[in-house]
Amino acid sequence: MSNLDHGLGGRLPLLEPLILQPKQLELYDKLNSVIVPLAETAGFKSKDEQGQMIGPFNATLYSPEICGSFLALQKLEEQHTSLSKKTRQVVILTVGSVWKAPYELYAHSAVAAKVGLTAQQIDSLVSGHSPEGLSEDELAAQRFTHQIVSKHAVEENIYAAAHEVFGNQGLVEMLVLIGCYLSVCALLKAFAVPVPEAGLTTHEEVAR
Repeated sequence: MSNLDHGLGGRLPLLEPLILQPKQLELYDKLNSVIVPLAETAGFKSKDEQGQMIGPFNATLYSPEICGSFLALQKLEEQHTSLSKKTRQVVILTVGSVWKAPYELYAHSAVAAKVGLTAQQIDSLVSGHSPEGLSEDELAAQRFTHQIVSKHAVEENIYAAAHEVFGNQGLVEMLVLIGCYLSVCALLKAFAVPVPEAGLTTHEEVAR
């Protein structure tokens, strides 16, 4: 059975806005005012035609207090990180490539294009490779992220290269970002959450 056979919620039913409890509705309104416009600007879908959240956002509504705090952490990370926008997307796509998380790759491929990564670089990252044309920072981040996520350890030369570029603060911030998207990918994979069919690409089909 494919992910699409479950519907856009995967193994979780999509929650209808009209039946949400107060805490769920509070989080829904926040997602609707913050995440949905960002998704529309980047070019990916975060809710369906009935107004139901899709992707990881539907899952967050099942535990609004905990997931609301998690989303607040993600916002703080984005606001205060020393990592560049392109480096962040390199890290996020690298996590998704190891986990083979279709929706994460779908959404952040769109975001990555908006911040200046080329289509070829995005395809390479989605495939789990180090793209040509990355900056020293971006390449160090990709190699560091891929090792810690896939091998649960970092070789000394990879660590040294990343440390030279980012320092202690930057590595801590990168690892927090990695941890956030490990959680996102875990939600997406455990609940078999698909991408909207119109958003599928060749690599996302492979990832499924």
